[in-house]
Amino acid sequence: MHPHRSVQNPALLYKEKGFKKKPADEVNTPVAATERGERNAEDIFEGGEGLGVATTRAEERIATSMGLLREAPAIFKAGNSIEHGAVLLALPALQSQGLLKALEVYGPLPSGYYNLTHILLLLAYMALLRISNPEQLKTCNPGELGRIMRLDRVPEMRCLRQKIKLITAQQKAVDFEKSLFAG
Repeated sequence: MHPHRSVQNPALLYKEKGFKKKPADEVNTPVAATERGERNAEDIFEGGEGLGVATTRAEERIATSMGLLREAPAIFKAGNSIEHGAVLLALPALQSQGLLKALEVYGPLPSGYYNLTHILLLLAYMALLRISNPEQLKTCNPGELGRIMRLDRVPEMRCLRQKIKLITAQQKAVDFEKSLFAG
């Protein structure tokens, strides 16, 4: 038995925790996943409606601009070969190091498509992908990078800069640093 595992047999886990096995028809139900070419074609087609490249969730964007939605809901969609998808493997490490403690320190951003969580994750992913400033986002596929954030696309450079200014205007960097070391 591996020293870090508490349960030797997976069947015991079901008995100890009271988990129920899914019916066979639910477990083996295939999920239709899109390929990169299909997603790019969708991004171009949907973006052709005047809202920009990869804006496939136009209704939600319009609703947030009218104040009917506070922020864009996060939606995972099945997809194969998502560019930069491997950065999702770092999410547990980022969370364990306190990235999301910023949500407790900083106040919420004004209503809009991108909320504080979206911006924090994007900045962390940018660091992992060695994208050192918002201008370099122009070299990335906005739809593919947005999909790893459960959105249709990442914010454009101007929007990201505005959100960063709103965050830094709160002047809570020292408080955030203290929260990271507080435990």
